Amino acid sequence: MVGVPGRSKGCRTCRRRKKGCDLQRPICGPCEAKGLVCGGYDRDRIFVHTTQQPPSPHPPSRLALGRQSHALTPLAQAQFQPLMSSAYAESTLAAFWDEYFPSANKLTSSSFATFLPTLYTQDGALRLATLALGSALVSKIHSNRALFEQGRVFYGRGLQELTRAIRSPERAKSDALLAVPRVMGLFEMLFGADYDLSMQARSWRSHSEGEFALMRARGPEAHIDGIGHQLFVDGRMYVAIAAMTSRKAIVLNNEEWKSVPWRRIPKTPKDSLMDVMMGVPELHELQDILTSSENMSPGEREATRDKIAALYWKLDHQLQTWSALNDSHIHHPDTEDPIPITFSNLTLADMQITVLYWAICVKLYEILHQVLDDQPTSPPLSSSTRSPRLYARRIARAIEVFFQPEWGTFGATVTAFPVGVAMRFFGANGNNQDRAYQKLVLDVWANPHLPSAIKSFLVSMLAQGGATMCR
Repeated sequence: MVGVPGRSKGCRTCRRRKKGCDLQRPICGPCEAKGLVCGGYDRDRIFVHTTQQPPSPHPPSRLALGRQSHALTPLAQAQFQPLMSSAYAESTLAAFWDEYFPSANKLTSSSFATFLPTLYTQDGALRLATLALGSALVSKIHSNRALFEQGRVFYGRGLQELTRAIRSPERAKSDALLAVPRVMGLFEMLFGADYDLSMQARSWRSHSEGEFALMRARGPEAHIDGIGHQLFVDGRMYVAIAAMTSRKAIVLNNEEWKSVPWRRIPKTPKDSLMDVMMGVPELHELQDILTSSENMSPGEREATRDKIAALYWKLDHQLQTWSALNDSHIHHPDTEDPIPITFSNLTLADMQITVLYWAICVKLYEILHQVLDDQPTSPPLSSSTRSPRLYARRIARAIEVFFQPEWGTFGATVTAFPVGVAMRFFGANGNNQDRAYQKLVLDVWANPHLPSAIKSFLVSMLAQGGATMCR
């Protein structure tokens, strides 16, 4: 039984902000005026009954619960306000990070994980989204389905609060609000498994598109420094992944969006690599125009093909230049045999860069061989450097290290895109020799300790994009 201390005056939000409260119910005037979530009022000490269960010698796979109803039971209604307390929020957030990234000391100081604990107190929508994530995770640790349902409730309330926040000019351009779609997308990735697997990926993509909409509304100038800059440079990768799924060009490929946010802060190797990635969705869009327009005249088809060639070779040149300048950040395997890659002596950041680089190579070189192989004016092709199969196989060999316990759930989430790219390639172009590489992926997926929701998410991404992205 846990006691939550009561206080006699002011809602929790006003007390936390050290502001006067008019005690209006259910939402006080100051919170309503500022567009904040009113934390409600403490009365006497509230006691919440909890049941401690001994750990099982064979704990269930983490994050395995599916969707639950958003409705609150009467008991849950009575418990809801205590769960919004700062102590609960801090404990669930700490539990989440312990599970999400056990080796937190290996995160860079600019990582999303390092500033979320500070950001989440600055906006009600982000706080609710973070509570949803933490509650759902803690529910898995303690096998507490009621707590998982609370996480779903927090998630639903967070969506409602996000809608209200977007209507507020002050909140809509805040850094805290920009973080909300990222947290909610992570919730979908970890807890969004559904009987209709394509829904999980679709919901995740909707949050990435929401993050993109907030970026555009803020404008490039809002991402020049501080947390806003880091949210943008990290988030645009997920925006590009979503755009590759929808196969539509994005404004983030415009020069303004690739220069203004770095006016004060130099680009990192990953930033420069992401510049190349921003152009891939446009290539997909042009490819779709070329292959699906039956009424095109020969001249129109040739003009479209020329556009694809011009954009492809521009991106190819950028990628080759990036590779030459950042060779020390890329892992070069000693062999191409179907054995796991260990990434000896590489930092986590360089491991991520390596698999992202390989994934972009697969995407680009697949288009090269699908559309431009017979173009007489193309630069000479080298099967050793421009082979999508080579890089898909390397990704398959690399994923085992990201699923080690020290990386927690973080390792699975950062490799979702590269693994999806590799498996799509094998699904569309695989041969008998590729089976040994695919088996490396399937063996990792067969690990009972791998979060089942991550498996579902990867399958969902494949199911949603396979018909179009494997062309």
